[in-house]
This record gives sequence, structure tokens and C-alpha cells, in this order.
Amino acid sequence: MCAAGQAELEILTTGNFEWYDAPTDGQLISKNLSLMPNIVSSKTYYVQDASSIAITTGPKATTFTGGVNWGNIGAKFSAKTSFTITEITVKPFAIYNTDPVSITLKLTQNGVLLGTYTSEKTANSGVTNYVLKFSTPIEIPGAGSYILEPTAGLAPLFL
Repeated sequence: MCAAGQAELEILTTGNFEWYDAPTDGQLISKNLSLMPNIVSSKTYYVQDASSIAITTGPKATTFTGGVNWGNIGAKFSAKTSFTITEITVKPFAIYNTDPVSITLKLTQNGVLLGTYTSEKTANSGVTNYVLKFSTPIEIPGAGSYILEPTAGLAPLFL
């Protein structure tokens, strides 16, 4: 565009997308497949696939004075729309643990089992978190409250 005026920016596919004014921590501008800003000077816009998100769950504290969580663990969360989970990052249970691990998680909504998902077996260097990938993504079907909790493969991991 050579002169000031209205421009049309368009995504040529279907799905949920969000337009922002900055690459990180930006203001949400639009949730449409197209954006028609009034351009008065050089400006960059950023768009992301709104069906792809990152969340962090677990205790707020990053240091513990004692005790271990051997009780019921998992993630309780609310979704505003459908999305998929393709990987989960977890801490090894001990420093320098390099054992390959896999985990099986069950997804429930209002006590109803929606699915069971098993990660690919993943090795670790011993000093970093495990990144557990799911070749069959965990499907969150839509708005609502969910619980994602381990059913097997838990021993070497802190969730």
C-alpha cells in the first residue's frame, strides 16, 4: 500500500484466529478471518491460530520446604472453545533422571470420561523437563470445565 487508507488483511482458510498489535503480550484487535485497519503509517499486525494455546498448571510455589504430592494430581481447567493438546511439559521426579517415560492421561467432563491418551515414550538429558508428545492429540471438544489426570506412567514425573 503506497498511501494512507484502509487495507484488508485476510486469512485464506477456516478456523479460529486472533489478530494482535504485538508479537507477545499484545492487545487483541480482532477474532475474524480478516482485518481492515485504517493505515496512516507503517504498522505490523500479528495473527495466531486461536485453537493453539499454552497453559501452565500446578502449584504457584516453585520451591517447597518439604513433603511430596502423592495424592490426586492433574489439571482442572475451563475452556472457552474447543482446542487440542499436542504436548505437555513436566519435571522429572529426581535431578539427573534420564529414564524414558510415557504417561497415560484421562480427560473427563462432569465425571464423564471423554478419552484416554498416551504420550510417546520420551527420554531426557536428566537436567531438563520432559516434553511428552501425544501422537493422538488430546481433544477438548468445546466450552466447559475439564479434568485431565494421569492413570499410568506417573512414577518418574512431577505434574
